[in-house]
Amino acid sequence: MKWMTLLYSPAMVQFWSKTYWIDFFTNNSGIELYAMLFAISFTESCCFIIPPDPFLPLLCANRTFAGLMLIWFVTTAASVIGAAFGYWIGIKGGRPLVQKWFDPEKVNKVEAMYNKYDALATPIPYKVFTITGGVFRINFWKFIVVSIFGRGIRYFIWAILGWIFKDAANTVLHQIDKLMAIIILFLVESNLDWGQNLVRLKNYMDKNDIETVRLASYTLAAPQAYGIKSEWAPCEPDKGVIAISVNYLHGVDPFLNRPRDCFDWLRNRKPDAILGHGGMFVYDTRKDSD
Repeated sequence: MKWMTLLYSPAMVQFWSKTYWIDFFTNNSGIELYAMLFAISFTESCCFIIPPDPFLPLLCANRTFAGLMLIWFVTTAASVIGAAFGYWIGIKGGRPLVQKWFDPEKVNKVEAMYNKYDALATPIPYKVFTITGGVFRINFWKFIVVSIFGRGIRYFIWAILGWIFKDAANTVLHQIDKLMAIIILFLVESNLDWGQNLVRLKNYMDKNDIETVRLASYTLAAPQAYGIKSEWAPCEPDKGVIAISVNYLHGVDPFLNRPRDCFDWLRNRKPDAILGHGGMFVYDTRKDSD
């Protein structure tokens, strides 16, 4: 596969080395370390899903206490700045933005929480808190103070645990090459859709003049954000254009909690289109006989 060639190219081979990662986590005090921490913590607060938490014990295990505090400060500051950016996104985008990205029913529940608790309401994930905070115009300075205390305490706990339980952290660290390999391969080779198949589905719909699909997408992304009008894919024979991620087709369903045999009625049917590298199947049942 082309991904495997890329992953083992000369430019990437260093990242598969245990020595590289041990040195990075234990001896690195350069700008690239703090840039990485800042980027991860900032984006997790407003627009991405990878938190800095699992990195902190490994980074702090072999540091001085002063080094630990510097790592904690950079991570917390970046998270609070990212929170302020998320708040700004919410102000600019308003309610239409969150209703496009998130379930409208959940948006209404979050609004009710803010009306009751103001800035002390902290929906999960954190980016929901930061963006909706701007949408519903909660007090900005209360929002910042809550973010500083909430994120600061959380990150300090992770950092100090790594510093106190140094031996345990180092045990994990010496398996870091295997851990990073698993993470990279999961992100690259899994069928989890980070939005790429939704882009392909939208192109397919435009090309074939399809207005609405019945969708079961193995994704963390909102179809509405890609301009896709969709309804839930049915668990029994029905007419329409049906797009299903291959995981759901074979009963792997951690998100929707549907029966494993939900899409058995389509499993042996030849799809009308296969999007990407087999990640999503499209079936057109509009002309099926009753």
